[in-house]
Amino acid sequence: MSHTVTRLFDSIADLRGIVRELEAMGYSHEQVSVVSGNNDDTTAIAGPLVKTGLGRAALLGPAGASGGILSALRVVMLPGIRPMVAAGWLAPGPAGGLTGALAHADVDARDARVYAEGVRRGGALVGVRALESDHARVEAAMSRFGGVDAATRGPVYRASGWDCD
Repeated sequence: MSHTVTRLFDSIADLRGIVRELEAMGYSHEQVSVVSGNNDDTTAIAGPLVKTGLGRAALLGPAGASGGILSALRVVMLPGIRPMVAAGWLAPGPAGGLTGALAHADVDARDARVYAEGVRRGGALVGVRALESDHARVEAAMSRFGGVDAATRGPVYRASGWDCD
């Protein structure tokens, strides 16, 4: 039985690192999803994609173009929200957005709102459909690369005045 492990990442370098680690652990693009709203570090990704109309991006640079999880990234445009770069089963659609996609992945509604806020603030969300027996190993890898869960990040957002409740 699979279980969704989700974490927010604040840096593109950490995002690249965890995706490489997950690929090395044997996870495929069908099992890993990435959603990034970081337009500061991803100007070279999201900006030109929107301008040129390309439907793909490679956060890994030249290495990403050869395949792998991040080679499937595409720009997602939602009404009223800046462009996001997304790949995989968490890629938000117009009906329900990111919180809807997370709810469909059995992520708690309150956690989903924190994760969506993290992406809105420019972070990147990684979701992994991990076997129950591999859950701890995936969580440990995500922690090594700076991944933060909703229980940790939610209070930080609330302290800054954000209210999702």
